[in-house]
Amino acid sequence: MAAPLPRDRQLRLAQVLSQWRHWDCTPPLPAEPRVAAALEPGFSNDSIQVASADGRCFVVRLDGVDPSHHGISRQAEWRALHSGHAAGIAPRPRYFNPDLGALVCDYLPRDAEQPQRPQDIAHLLRCIHALPPLHHRLDLAERTARYRRHSRAASADIAQALAAVNGTVDAVLAWQRQQTSLCLCHNDLLVANRIVSGGRLQALDWEYCAMGSAWFDLAVVCAGDELARADSEALLTAYLQQPPQPADWQHLAAYTLLYRHIEVLWFAGTGAHGSAENGIDMGAKLERLKAAAARVERLGLPGE
Repeated sequence: MAAPLPRDRQLRLAQVLSQWRHWDCTPPLPAEPRVAAALEPGFSNDSIQVASADGRCFVVRLDGVDPSHHGISRQAEWRALHSGHAAGIAPRPRYFNPDLGALVCDYLPRDAEQPQRPQDIAHLLRCIHALPPLHHRLDLAERTARYRRHSRAASADIAQALAAVNGTVDAVLAWQRQQTSLCLCHNDLLVANRIVSGGRLQALDWEYCAMGSAWFDLAVVCAGDELARADSEALLTAYLQQPPQPADWQHLAAYTLLYRHIEVLWFAGTGAHGSAENGIDMGAKLERLKAAAARVERLGLPGE
């Protein structure tokens, strides 16, 4: 069960609910929605399910961190959600208040079965990457530099592991700066942020969406979901619509290293790894980071 909201977030939630007349709902809501359930919190935010008197359900998300600290654009997320909903791959956004750090979207009930084949995920990614562009770009070099600054107080084992891969990471960052093929990306399409509702696979939590490389989105899924080689190959084949070539595996390896590195930096900088109740195995993450660097060193970078 989710823990009670801190007092400040309870007050913010009350303010969001009091703005119910300004929610984009047709027909208009008959009265202020009431809290139905506190959903399991993410590492950054709190989400609360609320319901109106006529049975419509929504999710209120409250910021738990400063979005600018993580390179997040709430305005870009708001626009992307509208585009994603129009394409049938995201919940409909209803209300947005950056001053309160609040976003309201439709609540998507989970289907009893949650089949998510690599082919289905590939189709979802292709739909996301076909959405209209935004004026917000994911700068992996800048984000890496920012997270490095905030992870300087990391434990000795984390600092040692990061130091061991920094040279390879910096080489990949220098290479990826020359990549010019950009599209709208979700950038956090882990299994926790995907849901089958009404028979459709949809994407949740678009807060990290930005213009970027499709290969980073593919790496997030393959690495973040710990896909086996066969499933990664099925995902790439369905996404590329042809069997992956050696250069495709090089792209995936390069962006997997950047994802693994940013992931470790994020946990080191936020201190989320230090709480046993979070269930974070930093030792395993560090080993995967080192393995990702070794794979890049073995395969090389595309074009080299």
